[in-house]
Amino acid sequence: MDGSVYLDIGEGQDNSVVLLDTAGADSKLEFVTHSWSDRCLIDRAPSGQQFMTVDHGQADVTFHDHLNRDVPFTLPVEAFG
Repeated sequence: MDGSVYLDIGEGQDNSVVLLDTAGADSKLEFVTHSWSDRCLIDRAPSGQQFMTVDHGQADVTFHDHLNRDVPFTLPVEAFG
């Protein structure tokens, strides 16, 4: 793992913001906001390479790649029956 930390800030019924903390060149904390503001952070893989979010309205579950922020897999809620 690279030492980064994810922080999910729930804003009640409005939305949820996920921040990624990385240590900058001078070791100061730098928070990067993800481009979406309607997903809730659920978990991060033990390897640290992927993390999982759920749509704020619970429409789907999505798995994200930590390094390049790609979305390799999304599963809609209908798939759960």
